[in-house]
Amino acid sequence: GVELCGELRDFVAQDVPRLYPDVVGFVRILLLTSSNKVLMAFDGDLQDAALERLRSNAQGIAVDVRLRAGVQEVTESEILLSDGSSVQYTLALWAAGIGTLDFVKDASKGIGAAQAEHASQARGRLAVDPWMRVIGAPDVFAFGDCAHVVESPYPATAQVASQAGTYLGRLFADGYVFDADGPPKLRPGSPGEKTLRQLRGSLDKSTRGFAPPFSFLNLGILAYVGSSEALVQIIVGGGDEKKLKGVGQAGFALWRSVYLSKQYGLRSRILVAVDWAKARLFGRDLSRL
Repeated sequence: GVELCGELRDFVAQDVPRLYPDVVGFVRILLLTSSNKVLMAFDGDLQDAALERLRSNAQGIAVDVRLRAGVQEVTESEILLSDGSSVQYTLALWAAGIGTLDFVKDASKGIGAAQAEHASQARGRLAVDPWMRVIGAPDVFAFGDCAHVVESPYPATAQVASQAGTYLGRLFADGYVFDADGPPKLRPGSPGEKTLRQLRGSLDKSTRGFAPPFSFLNLGILAYVGSSEALVQIIVGGGDEKKLKGVGQAGFALWRSVYLSKQYGLRSRILVAVDWAKARLFGRDLSRL
């Protein structure tokens, strides 16, 4: 919601005067959140910085951020809040968190007692072991938003899902055999015997030939807050207390560089970069209604 409001405010400040001059002065942006904070994953000082920038009128329009404002109901023209008040609106955008799909919930229930044992922590997701095997169904694998790693719960973020998918893909490609219990074991003569990962792991005889459990490497988090500014919080090693934090245009530059690096292929990176340059020079390319 915060990043959406940042982008929306940029649009209202930069493009609405050019495309829809008659509505300038009539637009307002309201952010409703049931929590008493924004951007819960960030430290408190960065949360405060985000609020300060959202509420700033530097671009000619400030975002009206309302904390502890839970939404009870949305009608055709009104949003009813948990405190009994209401908000009139023209366009409402829902940017709340993700939920578990019914398919995943039904699959968890169908497996039976093995999943029921972890139901209170999994909350509808599939409980998996450290090698992404679904508990009670060892031939089934799950990772990302639909999975709950029993021994090391991880946040439901794209960063976790990407690393878990890469990890599982490497185990398949290397030729590990997944038994019902215990760590997967490397099949003799399989491609994985020649990889640097296996040679490095073979130094410890007790774990030689066995797949290491999945371990998430937190690379940090970024969030755009509008006006070419972003928040940055990166763990630099040695525990969560050692962090590199920043806010402003330097953070925005890092945010965009990370976005570009995650594109698949040089063509996609060039197209995205050209699109950004066009929007900066000529404004957003929009269809007028």
